[in-house]
Amino acid sequence: MIPLFVFVIICIVAAIFLVRRYDLYDKEPWFMLLLTGLFGAGVMWVLGYIEDITIDYCFGVGPSALELASVASTHEELGRLFIVLIIALFIRRYFNDPMDGLIYGSMAGLGMAASESFSHWDRSTLTQNYEIFGQEVTRLYFHTILGGIATFGLGPRHLKMKLWGWMLLGTFSLAILIHFVWDWISLTISFSDHRSTSLMLASIATLVFGTFTYGCLTVIASEWSRQHFAPHSVGFFLSWPLKLFKNSPP
Repeated sequence: MIPLFVFVIICIVAAIFLVRRYDLYDKEPWFMLLLTGLFGAGVMWVLGYIEDITIDYCFGVGPSALELASVASTHEELGRLFIVLIIALFIRRYFNDPMDGLIYGSMAGLGMAASESFSHWDRSTLTQNYEIFGQEVTRLYFHTILGGIATFGLGPRHLKMKLWGWMLLGTFSLAILIHFVWDWISLTISFSDHRSTSLMLASIATLVFGTFTYGCLTVIASEWSRQHFAPHSVGFFLSWPLKLFKNSPP
């Protein structure tokens, strides 16, 4: 239990560091990132009960992988949207950057993933804990990028872009779709007695697609942020997401 706990904490800290480095021009304070993560953890705890009620009411006993995936993807992405919308509406002082939708969504997703990990440990033996390191890292990473994708459209709202609503609808729907596909594949594999090569490849493709989407949205939001806060500077990403630099002309 302790080694996994330490390992997940390290992953959380590393993810926070990387997410914060994306914010080149108007960095969010650490306490807001921490608050958002804690908010996400609390919302996820409540969502666990809501998801169980939804599954029992809609599908009854023995829901399929398809049904479980549909509930998890819709409920959890709505939870992330709710968190960032609360920040955007009621803590406007710290929601003033086109990057903020992606940043706060990522932190909300990270907090939700951490809460989900902690709840799963109660149902695992010590031996199993040593075997799920990769699963926990994937959970933390995937929830982080899904959160950023889902709430990306709230950032352009600050610039009063005419199409920000359509952007939000598009990226939010895409996050639900990616989440649904990933959960359906994962649950199908876990329900099966043998590992399917095609499903394993599909899960990798889903993860790659999610990463690519998140990376593209990060570059777009960072460019909007540069135009808003530092129009005379030149920013670029190199070896995303491990190296992130900003150059200014002489």
